[in-house]
Amino acid sequence: MAPLRPRYAYPLPFPYSRSAGYLASNEFRRGMSPLVPTHYDYWEVYDTTKGMRIKYYETIHPYFAGVIFEGLSHELSRRNKPASTEDDLSTLWGVDRLLLTQDRDAIVILRGKRVLFLEGDVDLSAAQTRKLKKRFSTNKKIRGNIMLPRLTTLAEWCRVFTNVDIWHQAVANILATEGLKFTAVTAGFPGCNAVFLADQAYVVKIFAPMFEADYTKELAVYKSLSGQSTVAAPTLLAHGHYNDGNSWPYLVTTFCPGVAIRDARPEMTPQQIQAVAEQLGKMIRTLHRIPINANLPAPLTWDNYFKGRIPAVISALHEKTLLAPEVTEALEEHLHNAQTFFLTAEALLVHADLTEDHLLLTNDHEQWSISGLIDFADIEVAPREYEWIPLWFGLIDCNPDALLSFMRSYDGDQVLDEQWRDRMLAMTFLHRYGVPIVASALGEKAKALRTLKDLKEALWPSTLLSIKCLNITNKTGWLI
Repeated sequence: MAPLRPRYAYPLPFPYSRSAGYLASNEFRRGMSPLVPTHYDYWEVYDTTKGMRIKYYETIHPYFAGVIFEGLSHELSRRNKPASTEDDLSTLWGVDRLLLTQDRDAIVILRGKRVLFLEGDVDLSAAQTRKLKKRFSTNKKIRGNIMLPRLTTLAEWCRVFTNVDIWHQAVANILATEGLKFTAVTAGFPGCNAVFLADQAYVVKIFAPMFEADYTKELAVYKSLSGQSTVAAPTLLAHGHYNDGNSWPYLVTTFCPGVAIRDARPEMTPQQIQAVAEQLGKMIRTLHRIPINANLPAPLTWDNYFKGRIPAVISALHEKTLLAPEVTEALEEHLHNAQTFFLTAEALLVHADLTEDHLLLTNDHEQWSISGLIDFADIEVAPREYEWIPLWFGLIDCNPDALLSFMRSYDGDQVLDEQWRDRMLAMTFLHRYGVPIVASALGEKAKALRTLKDLKEALWPSTLLSIKCLNITNKTGWLI
């Protein structure tokens, strides 16, 4: 009985020999290493003494794929099989490099992190080989004859990441790989990464290669939130890397219905806004209580953070002339004083991007409720004060009643006091987006402020004082 072709999970179809005949023998081997997680080696021999061999490598980085490509090239040279680079074929196949022997009995292909080696009695025009080329090449056309882009800079990414026509086929391939059916793809709300909705059932988030860290952080949070019901986060359905020239990290989650609080706010009463803030306080309390583990980001190293952040803030303020010189000078001293507290504050898992775009609401008979807390790509392990900056200036739009409702729900035994306002003033500027946040919140009136107390009152008004909802003891005693 003739040997059967292997039924292994081989990533590429087998090209048949042009003189196949009776299959006498074959062998399939698989291997792996830290640098080459996937490696397959397959060969077969026919009764006519003809045969073929396939080697496939998938590495962790294009550099190592290049090393393997050069190694296979040298192997052919040692075996007196002269080969040359075929630029025309490389372009036709849409690969990075392609090497073909003079006798056309061996070919080596490099694309991104993958290498393919074919040798033997292989017909490059056979249907099976054309299928192999289609699977391996990057020259995939998608709707509208637009090719999946090769991106190397942030500017290039910003020009294309919301274009459904460009990414439609990648989204379709990802969903097909994960076994998820859909009929239509639309663009989601743009952030830093490409977000697409499939039938309002799934959300596919594709990360640019330069945002790999965002993917790692968001994936870790979804895994940490698995099984809990307090935080209205999407459910993680799948994750991985879509390899098509570049390696695109992706997440697939459930779709959260509703509208962003930014769009819902004009239709909400003050009482409804406060009720939503109370719901959110409970969710953030749960998020902050997630144990810090090895899969989550390392805590911000605040001593190093201060060393770089404070000079950068003061330089930006001078450059933009955002504040009066005497206020900037006083603020610099205030930021240095704040280190005493933040260097010893408890580090928690914070969302770090509680903006009005990242909270989704639904309205059921005039009852607004949270349907989704989304986008965990900016999470940090930091003092809780870091969380309150985007919350106050973004999500609740500097609404004192909403903030107090949130804080009571977050921890009802605490009190807002003057020292808390001091810390919030400091953290406003120490936040990663602090300077643009202040510029947006104050506008031209920032230059009219003459003292640090004026600045604190403009950003964190005294109407927030003496309310029992945040009682953080400050042993340092530094006040304005």
